[in-house]
Amino acid sequence: MPSVFYAHLTWTTLRRAPLIDAPVAVFLRRFLPPQARRFGAQVLEIGILRDHVHPLLHMAPACPVSQLVQALKGASARIANRDGTAPADRPLRWDRGYDLRSV
Repeated sequence: MPSVFYAHLTWTTLRRAPLIDAPVAVFLRRFLPPQARRFGAQVLEIGILRDHVHPLLHMAPACPVSQLVQALKGASARIANRDGTAPADRPLRWDRGYDLRSV
């Protein structure tokens, strides 16, 4: 059994609306790695498009994935909206769920 593995995580904006503009993308690139480290995961790369996010993670099998994703999605939207990174008329909102695949 491996002690670590690589995982491709994906989640989308609410109804796949194009809510991720350049300032939000910069914020996500800066914000997500330290959040992942809190759960013992390392963000190796991040693909960010207007309507979804693709982090490539290095993580232990015991990593609490649902808690990790909740922290990445919930905290990022809350802080981006609170600090004005996301425009007030287009707040950052994530759709329910996520996809995680080992690679």
